[in-house]
Amino acid sequence: MGDRDPFKTAAGSEGNQDFSAFGSGNDPGDPFGEDQSSKRKLVLYSLLVLLLGAGAFYYFTMDDPGYELAEDEALDIDAGAPHKEVTIAPAKPSVPAQSTAPIKSSPPKEVVVTPSVVKPAPSIPKAMPVAPAKPSPPMVAKPPKKVPASIRPTLSLPPHGAVRNYDETANNAKFQWTGGPGAWIKFSRSPSMRPIEFKVWVNGNHYNFHRPYPGVWFWQVSNRSGSSQVRMFKVAPPIDRNLTVVSPKAGDTIASRGAVVRWIGDSNVTYYRVEISNKGWGKPNYRFATSGTQVRLSSIAAGSYDLRVGAFSEVSGRWEYSPPIDVSFQ
Repeated sequence: MGDRDPFKTAAGSEGNQDFSAFGSGNDPGDPFGEDQSSKRKLVLYSLLVLLLGAGAFYYFTMDDPGYELAEDEALDIDAGAPHKEVTIAPAKPSVPAQSTAPIKSSPPKEVVVTPSVVKPAPSIPKAMPVAPAKPSPPMVAKPPKKVPASIRPTLSLPPHGAVRNYDETANNAKFQWTGGPGAWIKFSRSPSMRPIEFKVWVNGNHYNFHRPYPGVWFWQVSNRSGSSQVRMFKVAPPIDRNLTVVSPKAGDTIASRGAVVRWIGDSNVTYYRVEISNKGWGKPNYRFATSGTQVRLSSIAAGSYDLRVGAFSEVSGRWEYSPPIDVSFQ
């Protein structure tokens, strides 16, 4: 018993085993007998059919874009998540891919092209010849318009030695002559006409002298044919306004309050005034103005004074006074 090897029998029998009958159906104890072989063939046929079907499915669907899934949709399906609504912006139009299928083209229509006549461009020489300029017709001067021959002026009015008074209310002094056309009229204080006080170009044959100052004047008219004779005229001083004091009289003594001064006036007088002074007429002591011919005095200090009546003359354009008289106030 003690010498028995537990592995000896198994080892010896294993070493004597015959593997030639492995896989045959003669051994009833073989699990892979005839029945099992049929099943195994059926499984192999089924796998082959599946492989062929899968290959056919891939072949017919590999070019169909309808079976391609977006990456996000595939992830949702695999994860079992609900389908998301995806808004896809419209893609820019792309150039369609050229199809490999033959394209049936319709025969081209017959197009009739009318040939256009194209004129050849004119060739331009390097140096264009310049046509000689036509000589311009000679200028014919038009005859000048006839200008009336000038006549040496002859003085008409006023006559030599004429006299007039200075009067701002009277008409202007009028001077006339013959000859022309057009002339210079000249005025001077000297019979030699030197120097000239002033001169005026006149288109006609007369001139109005506005308010010539008192004094002796000389005048002459000249044009292109010569000068006229020299004439003289005289402007006398303006005629004074006639003023006569009625009251008081020279040497009278009158009341210092309420006394009345009366006088006789003249035409062309704007207004009058009474001046009373004992220190000269540059700045009289008292002055009373009126448009009438009398004035009532007031508040005259007692004493001896000179009294005069003045009138603003429209003829001379200045004040004119009566001779002063001496009076006394009490």
